[in-house]
Amino acid sequence: MKTLKKIKAFRFILILALVFSTFMGCKKDDSASGINSGGAYKAIPIIGTQGAMGVKLTDDFAIAGLAEVNVEIANLQVHYTDAKIGNDGWVSLGVEARVYNLLDLQHNATVILAENTHLPLGQISQVRMSFGTHNSVVVFDNEKRLLYPMIIATGPAADVNLNVVSKIRNDKNLVVVLSFNSATSVNNKEGTYIMHPSVEVKSISLGLDTE
Repeated sequence: MKTLKKIKAFRFILILALVFSTFMGCKKDDSASGINSGGAYKAIPIIGTQGAMGVKLTDDFAIAGLAEVNVEIANLQVHYTDAKIGNDGWVSLGVEARVYNLLDLQHNATVILAENTHLPLGQISQVRMSFGTHNSVVVFDNEKRLLYPMIIATGPAADVNLNVVSKIRNDKNLVVVLSFNSATSVNNKEGTYIMHPSVEVKSISLGLDTE
């Protein structure tokens, strides 16, 4: 009787071992194919040749009567001539929305908007600068600091497209310097400050991608 119980117990353990082994084998196959347990496709990163890009901003033209010109830059995108790359050719540089005082960028001072952002290789044609809603100017009236909101008049999309004809090359870092012209961009219409962004490409240079 004891021998029979031992045989039954051994069979039960053997069955459990087979079931566990089959389950682990299926799980391993799913993982290798990039499919998770929920049935959705799990993308596997493809590591290959890449280039990089950086964008800097300066302001070459001061505006009289204003102490600050604060502009929120919400995003930067680069456009590829190959529409198969990114979203119809557009790829974000992944910048975080931030407010910049353009008058701090006088006399060849610059601020880094995007630094060494790794991108697919290919021909690019444009850089798109998108603005947020936190825009303002500061004026002083009898030594009193007054803050006024500023409207960006670029339409519903609130962005500016700049022609940058260049290439993202393997192991190279493309650096683009953009120049704002706050003097011609800001207008005061009956107490309402409106900005028509005047931005141009100041320089394009190519260096080693060291990261």
